[in-house]
Amino acid sequence: IKLPATSNENVVKDFPVTFNNPMLENARRNYLEKHPLARQKEVAERLRKNFYTGEEASRNVLKYQIKNSSQLIAVPKTVLLKQGVGRRSKMGGFGKDKKQPVYSMDQDTPEKPPPKPKQALSPSGKQQQDSEDGPKFNIIPLTFSPKSAGVYPARLIVSSYDVRVYDVEFQVSAEVKQAEIIFDSPARKPVTQGIPIVNAGEKPMAVKGIIQGESFSGPMEIIVPAMQTGNYPLTFTPAWIGRYEGSIELTIPSTEEKSVYKLVGNADEPLAEKHVVIDAIVRKKEETVIVIPNVYGTKQEAQYTVYSDLEEICGEPTLTLRSGNKGEYKITTCSPKSGTLSGSITFTTSKGFY
Repeated sequence: IKLPATSNENVVKDFPVTFNNPMLENARRNYLEKHPLARQKEVAERLRKNFYTGEEASRNVLKYQIKNSSQLIAVPKTVLLKQGVGRRSKMGGFGKDKKQPVYSMDQDTPEKPPPKPKQALSPSGKQQQDSEDGPKFNIIPLTFSPKSAGVYPARLIVSSYDVRVYDVEFQVSAEVKQAEIIFDSPARKPVTQGIPIVNAGEKPMAVKGIIQGESFSGPMEIIVPAMQTGNYPLTFTPAWIGRYEGSIELTIPSTEEKSVYKLVGNADEPLAEKHVVIDAIVRKKEETVIVIPNVYGTKQEAQYTVYSDLEEICGEPTLTLRSGNKGEYKITTCSPKSGTLSGSITFTTSKGFY
């Protein structure tokens, strides 16, 4: 049974339990009808025998012990099951208005219920009514105070005259959270920011991400292990200088919790693609090949014009790269003097990308 809840709120759910055990009664009936051993008189009588016996059963009230597997969900140690409570009678009323007899498979007619005990009279001469604070029948109250979203399972073993097992699962969601994440990065330089996600439940938790906005990316889904904190990897990869905006919505399907983040990315001038060191001899030509990427990526062809602030190097004035490809550019060095010379080579498109 799955029950919804909200984090940081006290939750009290009444879990109903029937007086009779339908699964047990069906099993006994099927055994008597189909199993070969049921033809033996001793076996059949044992199966038909009513095991609801004792003083409590004579009052149509059974007391069961409860074992709980969860330390986070509180339940009482016992529960009282009363015949007819919470069940509609043939007249349309509830069982408490028309009591049903204890069911027994070894009798032709139902037992006559015991007479209703007389109630004490009040000073006015009227009979006193049952107190509203009296015991609750056929109800197991579940008390839970979740601190964070997650899935919290519990197994209840209810035992006395028979054994019943109930699997309960609280699916805890939280209010929609909104925040802002700001990225600062040079153009074409990816930056990854982890968004922490806490799974306080006892089962692994799936988290789905929906991203809107150019230059922002991340996986469609991650799995956070039970009782651990995971990180959703959000990456900002600006294609060029400027300000980028977007959003990401993280959803936990099991609890329907949603967290929405506004994304802002600031991209500065790109860094140098590579630092190239050339060892050359004075007045002797030295050729060096460098690899140039396409600044447009896979979007379109790049036609570069080549610029340099070094008089000691020379090369082709233009370079054309196909979409998504890298290219080689040959540099020829010929210095008339010795020493350490430094400068840069810039490859610029007609749109100003470099």
